[in-house]
Amino acid sequence: MDGLSQLDAEFESLGEAVVAERLSANVYKGEARAIAMRWLNEKSLARTSVGKPGRAAPLDQTARRITRAEQGARIAILCAVAALMAAIGSLGLSVQTLQTVQALSRAVASTAVQPPAPKS
Repeated sequence: MDGLSQLDAEFESLGEAVVAERLSANVYKGEARAIAMRWLNEKSLARTSVGKPGRAAPLDQTARRITRAEQGARIAILCAVAALMAAIGSLGLSVQTLQTVQALSRAVASTAVQPPAPKS
């Protein structure tokens, strides 16, 4: 067996956790260290299904429905927030208009000419 095959066999027999511990403890040096790091990386990528065609497992119909429902719910929440903000803005504008009309009413009332008192 050549060195690479021997290291791969050793890593497989030890497992990821032990190889990671040995790397942390600097048991492997030089080329063996690089091979151990690559082996751990490949195991990690294989476990998470990265590097395979499609990069992810195809979703079944239930997962697709759930995903679509979540997206619809997010859109509905965004629309509700936008509507709430518009309502608050409209309410603020209405209050401002009411205050302006009241101030105008007071100004007109204070400058209005008093009618003459009836003569008796």
